[in-house]
Amino acid sequence: MNFKRMIGLIVLIGNFFMVGVNVYANDNTFSIQPILPQNQIDKGNGYFHLKLGQGDTQVIYVDIKNNTDEKKTLRTSVESATTNINGVVDYSKANNRKDSSLAVDLAKQVKVDSDIEMEPKSTKRIPIEVSMPNEAVDGIVAGGITFEQVNEVGEESVDSHTKVKTKFSYVIALMMQQEDNIHVLPELSLEKIETKVINQKASVTAVIRNVEPAYLNKMQIAVSIKRQSDGKEIYKKKKERMQFAPNSVLEYPTFIENQQIEPGKYRYTANIKGETNHLNAEKNQTLEWTFTEEFEINKEEAKKLSKLSTNDSNNDQPTQLLYLFIALTILLLLIIIFYIIYRFVKNKKENNKNKVK
Repeated sequence: MNFKRMIGLIVLIGNFFMVGVNVYANDNTFSIQPILPQNQIDKGNGYFHLKLGQGDTQVIYVDIKNNTDEKKTLRTSVESATTNINGVVDYSKANNRKDSSLAVDLAKQVKVDSDIEMEPKSTKRIPIEVSMPNEAVDGIVAGGITFEQVNEVGEESVDSHTKVKTKFSYVIALMMQQEDNIHVLPELSLEKIETKVINQKASVTAVIRNVEPAYLNKMQIAVSIKRQSDGKEIYKKKKERMQFAPNSVLEYPTFIENQQIEPGKYRYTANIKGETNHLNAEKNQTLEWTFTEEFEINKEEAKKLSKLSTNDSNNDQPTQLLYLFIALTILLLLIIIFYIIYRFVKNKKENNKNKVK
């Protein structure tokens, strides 16, 4: 076997094992740059954080650049900040809950064109009018402005059964406060404990409220679930590096995996710690709460949750087998390549010996 044929065989084998692998890149069709005003509090940040007096109105600006050779239409929306189930603050429209304690909804304090037309390879400066309520606001008003391309949707295949549709959008956070320092501290309360199915996974979910207009940063939660009858801990979970938005609701799930769930009474305990930030009167003050509540799982709920919980472990098996198959395939490919090279070198040496004779 000559060297060219050997290389061709290696490439052919490599292509055989690479069939079906796709690589996707982010589509940077437009970019947005906030023009930070003089009353910007955090000068080094790439979002708006303004000090705005009681009853004041101001026009701020963003520069939008269309990087493509086509006309683009951007649709805007404004939302108050919320907190998702992973403990991440969301500044765009989402299914997360605002708390009933929210006194100032950012969407009512911002005026911006609903649709923005962008010519190819153009830059446009967009005015945004923001206002502070006539009443005194002790804490922070937080949310975001979303710029989303109209009729622009990407699609990616996760597997043979699942496709993910992606909308191309850009979100700029907007925070406003009336004073240099915020004296209000975040305050958490437990609304309820409930069993819930999230993305086909069984969970015991704590509905936790932040009832004050202040962030809780570097938040961590340690959860323990015990049987009421004998006090045995059946599940525990700890998570760190989270953040809680002002006046929002965190529906925090503890996923029950790989075990049967029995009907009966349970005790849920959550220990939550977090910090304020440098904008509060007392810098980096550590706060802590402990919530305990009893809840009951009936027979119907237990049957449903147990089925989902045990299905999780079964669903993991195909993925593990796939990883094992890929590893063995790569190993086999390397063995074949090394064998081909070995045979090539050996044959070449034998041919050289024959020529010498």
